[in-house]
Amino acid sequence: MTGWSAVRLIAAREITQRLRSRIFQVITLVVSALLVVGVLLPALFGDDEAEPEPLRLGVVGEPDAGTLAALYVVGFQRGVEPDIEVLEDRAAAEAALLSAEAPLDAVVVPGEAIVVGSLDPITSGGVLGALQESLRLTAALADSDRTVEELVADLTTPPLPIEELVGDSTERLGRFLLANIGAGFVYATLLMYGSWIVSGIIEEKGSRVVEILLSKVRARDLLVGKLLGIGAVGLLQTLVIFGPAVGAGIALNSEVIPAGAGLQLANIALWWVLGFAFYATLMAGAGSLVSRPEEAQVVLTPVTVILVVAFAFSFGIMNEPDGLAATVGGILPFSAPIVMIVRGALGQPTVVDYVLAVTATLIAAFGSALLAARIYRGGILRVGSRVRLADAWRGGGR
Repeated sequence: MTGWSAVRLIAAREITQRLRSRIFQVITLVVSALLVVGVLLPALFGDDEAEPEPLRLGVVGEPDAGTLAALYVVGFQRGVEPDIEVLEDRAAAEAALLSAEAPLDAVVVPGEAIVVGSLDPITSGGVLGALQESLRLTAALADSDRTVEELVADLTTPPLPIEELVGDSTERLGRFLLANIGAGFVYATLLMYGSWIVSGIIEEKGSRVVEILLSKVRARDLLVGKLLGIGAVGLLQTLVIFGPAVGAGIALNSEVIPAGAGLQLANIALWWVLGFAFYATLMAGAGSLVSRPEEAQVVLTPVTVILVVAFAFSFGIMNEPDGLAATVGGILPFSAPIVMIVRGALGQPTVVDYVLAVTATLIAAFGSALLAARIYRGGILRVGSRVRLADAWRGGGR
């Protein structure tokens, strides 16, 4: 049996074996459910309308305009109007700070210190630092001709509106998250499903099943069918795991979803397929050189290093997604599957950029498939010690 019928039969065998696995089914459904729960919990139990904690401050003696203004500034920074209590002396301040019923958060002793009952709750809320800075600023800017009411009124006037020239920050945040999640997703899944291919090859070599298969189909057809089958299972598992969580996230946080998110998700899917075609073939060829799982990491290291470098490079171009480095990285086949996801989300790649990137990656994937097929033919039937690459290359040409 040769040609497409053999490829289809091998791919169907891979799909059926993996989908029937109880462990595969349980892991897929459990992980999908956990991701959905993780997305829903903040929305179900979060309290976006929670009132800010009240702020109770004290001052020893009649406060001047600068001190009183500083106390109000700290309150406004926390989103509340502070409750300010005027105390007679230091002893009264200490009693108010250590009160069991409603202790003050902090007391200002003008010219001496800021007194607190306990440092932990104050420093965690950022009150002390803000109070120190406010006292310094209001002391420096104090105007003896102005009354307390005038100074406080100036502090309570609405702030000037903030105008953005670059665009909506919420949409930029959504694009940034999409770039990071997309790049990380492609990187992680290529490693995971590539390891599936290698482990499957090693298992078949160890059980000698491959000898029976090769008596019926060509090595090239066996390799292509295995890649297509595992790729299809991987894509299906990815949709089942991430689809519900992404849908829930879009429904609950629609304001963070950037415009054109559907096209960006399609872009991620495109480059996942192209990346799998390139990297999976290289991993399959490398996996055919070994017969034991403990040896797999050694032969996979060169491919893994290339993928890690591509992933790290994608972070370096996020600040300049349309720069020269990003443009070149988007064309190089080893980095294009990850870099073009970042460029698609954060930059403005042209049609020419996409045509060059897709064409280069397809040519590289075809070349890596021919290379892997020859190595696979030369190494798949050799069981025992690790096969040298040169020996597998010579054996695959026969």
